[in-house]
Amino acid sequence: MANHSVMTMKQCASDLQGLCSKVCRSAQHSGPLYCAASLYVQGQDHVDVIASSFDGCHRSPGNTIFSSASISKIIVGVAIMQCTEKGLVDLHGDISKYLPFTFRNPRYPNDPISVYMLLTHTSSLVDSESALMKGSRFRVDGGVPNPWSLLDYTKLLISEESSNKWSKLNPPGKVKNYSNAGFTVLGFAVELLRGKPFHQTVKERIFQPLGMIHSSFTLEEAKRLAKKEGDIMICRPGNYDYYEVAEYPAAQLRSTCVDLRRFLSHLCLTRQGEKSEIISTASVLEMMPNEKTNCLAWWGVDFPYHSQSSCWEHGGFMQGIRSYAFVWESGCMCILFNGEIACFEEYVTEFMKILNPNTT
Repeated sequence: MANHSVMTMKQCASDLQGLCSKVCRSAQHSGPLYCAASLYVQGQDHVDVIASSFDGCHRSPGNTIFSSASISKIIVGVAIMQCTEKGLVDLHGDISKYLPFTFRNPRYPNDPISVYMLLTHTSSLVDSESALMKGSRFRVDGGVPNPWSLLDYTKLLISEESSNKWSKLNPPGKVKNYSNAGFTVLGFAVELLRGKPFHQTVKERIFQPLGMIHSSFTLEEAKRLAKKEGDIMICRPGNYDYYEVAEYPAAQLRSTCVDLRRFLSHLCLTRQGEKSEIISTASVLEMMPNEKTNCLAWWGVDFPYHSQSSCWEHGGFMQGIRSYAFVWESGCMCILFNGEIACFEEYVTEFMKILNPNTT
């Protein structure tokens, strides 16, 4: 990544603002739409911007809450690594040890599924995005809580009803298949190991220590934050009403670009050896190895969706939601959008070009 002077960071802010505006104008549906982005470059500064689909946006990047979809999985990864540091979890141990039942691919009942396999999407779960879509019985629209517990959803995954969510051809540990269900199982394991709901655990052990005061995994908590502070806005997901999903650890983080920048920059600096109160440098290096392969909870160069060889990255794609997070050796960037756009990946490349003109 290019090194930026303070003056160049000011130009970056202008370029980010312009690109956020362009994303809003290119959306596939009507507004109100917002796009926010944050950038941190070590040794320089940070910038946070927001744009809207209408003229005269007066929102602040720090008090506009977006759904972030699959960026949620990075939070799950950190929560699991915290458990490993306390000796509560063996990454290469059978996930069944941490659940109240045996968790197996029914077609490979003798092959254990490890925590590591779930973190690297190699568990042999091959679930689609169907559980997150409007009309699914695992999604509730209208701003009401989803009735599914993590226990009930995880148990359903090993029932005959869910046999199509498992690979017929590949046993656990062999092939990468992106899995929301797998990270939901990990969230359930965290819940059991910590003895309290997953969303409460990450609030206490990640959000509060890092000052991520506008981040939550439930709409109820996001609304409580908005009511408490008054000037908080929770963006609706495009033309959809607010919704919640059974796979919430994998897909339901709501946050601001400022909070996410705090989180991502913390991982960046901890990876370099700075002391952290939430995770060790060794754990971050395991999540984000130098070679960028077999990353834990991140997309590395060996992952189908990876686009930038110089970064650890993760995207989020749900109905009415687009997001992206990047971390590189000396900085980070995140993008949040409460809409849908056909060529979002192309815009992601444009965002990266702000940092490195040679990005392809």
